Amino acid sequence: MIKLIVDFMMVALLTLAMNHRITGDLVHGVFGIVLFVLFFLHILLNWGSLKKNFVRINLIKAIIIFLLGVTVLLIITSILLAQMIFNSFPLKTDHEYIRRIHVLLAYWLFVLSSLHLGLHLKFVIKTFERVLAKMTVLKIPFYILSFVFGVYSFVDRDFFYKLFGHYSYDNFNSRTSIFFVFLEFIAIFLGIMLWVYIVDRKGIKNEFF
Repeated sequence: MIKLIVDFMMVALLTLAMNHRITGDLVHGVFGIVLFVLFFLHILLNWGSLKKNFVRINLIKAIIIFLLGVTVLLIITSILLAQMIFNSFPLKTDHEYIRRIHVLLAYWLFVLSSLHLGLHLKFVIKTFERVLAKMTVLKIPFYILSFVFGVYSFVDRDFFYKLFGHYSYDNFNSRTSIFFVFLEFIAIFLGIMLWVYIVDRKGIKNEFF
C-alpha cells in the first residue's frame, strides 16, 4: 500500500511541478524537493525487486534506465537553477540555456513516468475496468473520452515540440482555469498510461518495478 501511495504522490507532485508559471518559483522548488525525495524512496522500496529482476534487456529496463538518467540530470539542473536564482553559483553560466535543458528534461520525465506506470501499474487500470464492468454502457465512452482529451491536452500543452527541444512558456493566461490546466496534465498522463495498457494487453511477465 505504501508503494502505491508514494507513486500517486509522485504523479500529483510532478503534475503540479509542471505548472511552474502558476505555482511560482518557491512552491515549484518545494514540490521539486519533495518529488526527488519520493523518487529516492521509490527506489528504496523497490530495491529488492530491482536487483533480483533487473537482468534482461527489454523495454521496461530501457525505460527505467532513461528515467533514472533524466531524473539525475533534472536534479542537477534544478540545483544549478536554484543557485543562479539566489546568485550563489560560482561559475558564469547561461541561465536561460540551463532553463531550456531543465524544461526539456521535465517533459521527458513526465512522459517516461507515465510509460513506466502504464507498464507496471496495470492493476490500477484493471480496477477501473472492474468498476466500469458494472456500467458496460459507459466503458467505451470512458476510454474514448480519456484518449481524445489526452490527445487534445498533449497538443494544447505543446508536448511534442517541448520533447524535442522547442522551448516556450506554457500558454497559460488569466482566462484559463487553473483547474483545467492541471486536468490537462492529468489527462495526458492517464492517456499515455491507457495507450500503454491497450498496446500491452497481454502484459509483460517480468514486471518488477
